[in-house]
Amino acid sequence: MSRGRRGRKRRTNLAYAIMAIGIVMLLAVSSVAAVLVGRTSGGDSNDTVDEPPQQVTPGAEISRLETQVANDPDDVDSMVVLADVLEGSGDTSDAVRWMETAVAKRPDDAQLRQAFGRILQRQGSVFDAELQLKKAAELDPNDPQTAYYLGLLYESFAQPHLDDAQRWYQKAIDLDPESFAADQARQRLALLTPPTASPAASPVP
Repeated sequence: MSRGRRGRKRRTNLAYAIMAIGIVMLLAVSSVAAVLVGRTSGGDSNDTVDEPPQQVTPGAEISRLETQVANDPDDVDSMVVLADVLEGSGDTSDAVRWMETAVAKRPDDAQLRQAFGRILQRQGSVFDAELQLKKAAELDPNDPQTAYYLGLLYESFAQPHLDDAQRWYQKAIDLDPESFAADQARQRLALLTPPTASPAASPVP
């Protein structure tokens, strides 16, 4: 074989070798890219593990609210939420303490007084509850909800003050007959009002 033919054959083999190496490198890069894409997207959806949603515990919420109030001592709204969470977790004494602080900062807020009265009633301090609810009624005499709560309060006394309860229920109805408080008051009045006896039939002569 001549030298020219042998040279052309070597160049042809080299070209085939370079082409083969290029194909191998392309396949390798494609495989790596596929792996990287799979890792970025989480791979097969069947292999994806969903992390459970974080749940806020009462203790964590109490800590957060206490920190918030410590950073802003005039944040009355957070105090009220904190008192509600504390009461829900069974810590009524701290709930009352925070409501006292909130009311001291906004003494003319009828809704605060109402909320404080309800907490006091639920823990059995009916006379303190009466004080707060009456003050709420004084600050906002047109709120049927406060009137309804006063009716409930007088029913809850150890010796129920039924006359006072009926009077406040009726006041809730009179203030806003279409309100939800009025509907609740009607139901309570129906339970407290004895049924009217039907007249006796006249004897047949």
